[in-house]
Amino acid sequence: MISWQIAVFLFVKFVLANLAWVSHSVFFIKPLPAKSPVLWRLLQWLIYLIVAFMLSLWIESFLMGGVYQQDWEFYVTFLCVFIVFSFPGFIYQLYRKHNPQ
Repeated sequence: MISWQIAVFLFVKFVLANLAWVSHSVFFIKPLPAKSPVLWRLLQWLIYLIVAFMLSLWIESFLMGGVYQQDWEFYVTFLCVFIVFSFPGFIYQLYRKHNPQ
């Protein structure tokens, strides 16, 4: 019963992890500045990480009835999964930068 909800959450987390790398603007509002676009992408990525974490807390509270206490291992695992999920978008950005079309 809960498995499809977890799959949807993982898909949303994957999309959030890649948004900063595949978009050409800052939060889809204004174009990236010419100076240090990598820093802007990392800032976006960090904010998307926080959004995904808040979403996971809300989903856990909604599905389980409360948020369980977690140790540091949980947060490191969450961060590592988000980093792995963002790898395709990062590679896409790197490929596009070195091979302009």
